[in-house]
Amino acid sequence: MNQGFSSLQVSLNKRFTHGLNNQLSYTWSKNIDYFSSNAQMTSNAVPDPFNFFRFRGPADFDHRQRFVDALVYQIRDAGHALGSPIASAGLGNWPLSAIAQGRGAEIAHYFNTSAVTQAPAGTYGNLGRTSLVGLGYLNADASLSRSVRLPLGDAGKPTFRAEAFNLLNRPELANPGTKVAFEHVWHNRCNLGGAPRIVQFSLKILF
Repeated sequence: MNQGFSSLQVSLNKRFTHGLNNQLSYTWSKNIDYFSSNAQMTSNAVPDPFNFFRFRGPADFDHRQRFVDALVYQIRDAGHALGSPIASAGLGNWPLSAIAQGRGAEIAHYFNTSAVTQAPAGTYGNLGRTSLVGLGYLNADASLSRSVRLPLGDAGKPTFRAEAFNLLNRPELANPGTKVAFEHVWHNRCNLGGAPRIVQFSLKILF
């Protein structure tokens, strides 16, 4: 059940000039709800029937800050500058595109775990819902491509493409756990997530 969403959105777009197109966008937002899914009957979360507003807090998918930079750059034809058609055939017209996105900032230590204890049986305690904020996220993808027209008219056009995903090879951590185990040990850990760096090449010929 959504309670409210507020945001500030800013974007800056540089149109394609001098071989460069770049679009920047930034969003600062806050999303508040009472619960973020309607599967509460089968989940472990038990709402307080005496105080519905107790579970009001940041949504599970609340992202306070988000930054995205998407760019396309037409690499200059070095062969043209050298006056060499052969070099131009291999070095010219290579479009480079990349996108980077991130949010938040890394936190070395979430909170003092010794200051948190199990609530007495039959009570809910006073820790707010979704009180812990996960680590920041940063990802960058890039691609480089080149199309060459064969001397066969429109019959053949090979396209070479190189792509890299998670270019920085940065591990992404899941949000911290907030459940107390049976031995009354507060779980404050994160799981490694996200795909490793992936580099792939492709060659396609259009007829």
